[in-house]
Amino acid sequence: MRSKGNAGFALLEAIVAITIMAAALVPIYGLISTSVDAVRRLSEANLQTEANFSALEVMRAVNPMVTPEGVIDMGKFRVLWRAELLTQPLDQLQYPRGTGLYKVALYKTQVKVVTSGDHVLSEFAMQQFGNLRVRNLQAPFAAPGQ
Repeated sequence: MRSKGNAGFALLEAIVAITIMAAALVPIYGLISTSVDAVRRLSEANLQTEANFSALEVMRAVNPMVTPEGVIDMGKFRVLWRAELLTQPLDQLQYPRGTGLYKVALYKTQVKVVTSGDHVLSEFAMQQFGNLRVRNLQAPFAAPGQ
């Protein structure tokens, strides 16, 4: 037969043990929650940085005088742009004198990077030079009438 002192945990002792465990787990839960949130923000920042670098590389190849607006699908996201003229097109100067083959102008280009679900990852503005060939090369050694 057991004595009363060895009867095991009483209900009050079990409640105290659960309370102590809960008090210890609350900070751990807060730490895990903060860590998960930080990882999510870091992941979003990495995706935005990747999107910005990709958009800048795409925009290096875009001539706003030829294509003032457009969309390029890059798989994970799309790059959209719209360019507006900042300076009137001017004739390119040819060294050492004369007029070149192109007209050139400065554009302000608004760039937007969106996911496939149309969530905007980033928006930025940049200035670009545009050019358009408006003249043909005249060969200086060509005989008249040729």
